[in-house]
Amino acid sequence: MVDTALVADLLGLVNRREADRYLVVSDDDDMLPGIFAAEAAGAASMMLSRPGMSSRFMAHAADLVHTYQNVKT
Repeated sequence: MVDTALVADLLGLVNRREADRYLVVSDDDDMLPGIFAAEAAGAASMMLSRPGMSSRFMAHAADLVHTYQNVKT
């Protein structure tokens, strides 16, 4: 249930407009619905995962899921 708690925290922050950008660090594709919901709410959101950990679900969200090797600073 940790995934659910993290998604709830993310969406709470997004709804309160706590920041301009949101970054979730996880290798778990269970976080993707939260990232999608944050994006739908107009928040700039991204998920950072380790190289080689992407699932087939993450591949469909390539614009939102990045590894530390391809993040531009």
